[in-house]
Amino acid sequence: MGRAALRLAMAQPPLSQSIGRLEKELGVKLFERANRRLTLTRAASAFVEEARASVRHADSALHIARAAHGGEAGEIRIGFVSAALYEHLPHLLSRLREKYPDIRPKLIELSTNEQIVALSRSEIDIGFVHPPLGTDERLDVHDY
Repeated sequence: MGRAALRLAMAQPPLSQSIGRLEKELGVKLFERANRRLTLTRAASAFVEEARASVRHADSALHIARAAHGGEAGEIRIGFVSAALYEHLPHLLSRLREKYPDIRPKLIELSTNEQIVALSRSEIDIGFVHPPLGTDERLDVHDY
């Protein structure tokens, strides 16, 4: 127990007390104590395995949340006219998957006018349209 306390940079009595509280909370014995040796019980081994999985899952959730916040994960709703499906979209989707593997594209076929309305309502995130687009100042238009 002393070596474990050193690894955790804490005193041995508080570590023993924490383990005792955890054993009481779980209702199981975590260590077999014999001749100044401690060994994990079956319950402790199962608990450690699940605790490590929980930590990995929490780390993964943190990574996913940060990636989503940075626009590198999640779903992107893409409006398109049918001609874009054949001309440009396959190449762009391939590049998207290469650069941002955690982004899931959702393709929505809409006319140019329907896409303008959908963009204004935040129903799609990006659109591939045919000109002319009109003069809506809220649109950020790029030629491809």
